[in-house]
Amino acid sequence: MKNASFERRRIRPPVLYPGTPVLLMTTLNDDGSSNISPLSSFWALADRVVLGLGTQGQGYRNLQLRNECVLNFASAPQAAQVEAIARTTGRDPVPAAKQAMGYVHARDKFALAGFTQVPSAKVAPAAIAECPLQVEVTVMAMHSPSGEGDAGFVMVDGRVRCVHAH
Repeated sequence: MKNASFERRRIRPPVLYPGTPVLLMTTLNDDGSSNISPLSSFWALADRVVLGLGTQGQGYRNLQLRNECVLNFASAPQAAQVEAIARTTGRDPVPAAKQAMGYVHARDKFALAGFTQVPSAKVAPAAIAECPLQVEVTVMAMHSPSGEGDAGFVMVDGRVRCVHAH
């Protein structure tokens, strides 16, 4: 296609999101129960991960209190289970911004999605047994985008502690 002509136009998308697979981050709530937060902004290099995490959810609150999580990579056949919890939050009451997007409170997302909790080896939060890849992570730092004030999200830097695979 050396001489192919493509018509293009300049766009200004509200967010630059070419798409990545969804992962399910599990964290530990104050009462010792587990929370699941669907995430789609992440990348990994060697034993480091970087996550994009909204600040309105329970997952962010939990990472502020305990610097551990498990990144559970769901498979395509689990799409319905992921969708079952997509518009839920562990935060109670539900923050106004999330209410406006149609979110509702769900205390037990494992039950709602039909997932099974299994103990992790190196971190406190449970992993999701059904997910074919589970990555235990210790959070090293959380950063707000510079100059943005409260951007509504943070960048989370983590170190991989242990990986489980089916």
